[in-house]
Amino acid sequence: MEKIFAGKRGGAVFSCPVCGFTKTFDASIYRNKDSRITIKCQCGQQIPVLIEFREHYRKQVNLLGECFLHRTNSILHIRIHDLSLNGLSFSLLRNTSEENSSFQPNDQIALQFYLDNASQDMIERNAIIKNINGAVVGVSFIRAEYDKALGFYLMR
Repeated sequence: MEKIFAGKRGGAVFSCPVCGFTKTFDASIYRNKDSRITIKCQCGQQIPVLIEFREHYRKQVNLLGECFLHRTNSILHIRIHDLSLNGLSFSLLRNTSEENSSFQPNDQIALQFYLDNASQDMIERNAIIKNINGAVVGVSFIRAEYDKALGFYLMR
């Protein structure tokens, strides 16, 4: 199923995976409903899509980094799975139950990682753990100030 990302105001862009036709539409009517719909493209194809409402686009990545957990004063090596201007999700490289259970919602952490762009920009952020889903930890940056390097990276 294709994913379409809708912004705060509900604006979304559909791009047909068959013919490449692109159309902007208002997805706000699906905000509080089941957002799995089928879009019929002008080429005749019917494409099932899932509309996700997010403040910022979340890019799928495969980056390595470090996480400093303030509560336990421990440094852990992580793999980042997705990234946006205001947060990310990661899992531990060595996933032992002891290390994974050391995370708790609302823990404050410091993150450091390098982007896989040409300039290998280093990103450092303080974050709060928002959720833990199995081995995957979701965090929100404490101060999501605009970072030019990160912004350009997410657009490419």
